[in-house]
Amino acid sequence: MKRIGNLLIAALAVLATAGCVNEDGGAEAVESKNMRVIKAAGEYWGGHPGDYAGLTRAIESAGGDTVRFSFNKPGLQGLTGEQAQSAYSAFASEGSEPEHAERASDVPVNAFEVGASWYHVQDQYGEWWNFDGTWNYRDEYIGSGSPDNASGVVVEGMDEKCWRQDGDWMHAAAYDGENHSDLTYRKEVDAKSSVWGIRDRTSGFKLLTDHGTHTISFKRVGDGCNEKPSGKFYWEHNQDGGGGGWSFSINLAIFSISYADNSGGMTLQKSSGLTYRP
Repeated sequence: MKRIGNLLIAALAVLATAGCVNEDGGAEAVESKNMRVIKAAGEYWGGHPGDYAGLTRAIESAGGDTVRFSFNKPGLQGLTGEQAQSAYSAFASEGSEPEHAERASDVPVNAFEVGASWYHVQDQYGEWWNFDGTWNYRDEYIGSGSPDNASGVVVEGMDEKCWRQDGDWMHAAAYDGENHSDLTYRKEVDAKSSVWGIRDRTSGFKLLTDHGTHTISFKRVGDGCNEKPSGKFYWEHNQDGGGGGWSFSINLAIFSISYADNSGGMTLQKSSGLTYRP
């Protein structure tokens, strides 16, 4: 009888930590703090593009910490939310230098801006570091509204003895905050990188994927590692390209995209630059 009682206690403990029971008698998965923080970050940026100070507060309020931002400008790495806000406000109107441009004379250099961040999350279910890229088109820019854009995040230097890739997420919204994440699709994800396609669609002179976040998460699986990982976020805008599909190669040095049947139109690619984990 004592053994049965112990087994019952153990079973109840599993239910308490792994989920709750719904009306149909099935177990509901408990959402980790990490997932709540990722959702909070995406939803905040969806409603407040360009507000890095507010994004920091949203991440911290949801349970994240050690939020640091970087831009592809000299001296703009490892910034706090307030520092990132000040820097972004200063350079966004003039536009940062592109990573790559092809026949892009009709795509202004300040059509969009990108940034990246690291932030940390920990709860009773685990410990995570998240690398997050943000993009934001200027409000009056519409573009063609027909081809697909490309988004890529890549991280190198995470010791696989201590960290495992634990998922990737996208959140996209129109300039008024309306959620259009349904216009994004996962192209490919592996242990170090995540690449998604974004349907570049418009409605009523509104770019439906005007801004958003692209996140890759790493969960601790071991201890004793002494690494200094870095990440990079890329965004490639494809203006007036066809729909023939595309392939890619991505690492910290380059995000190379090949369009089928020369369907790539004018392209403008920007990156966050190297972003080191705090």
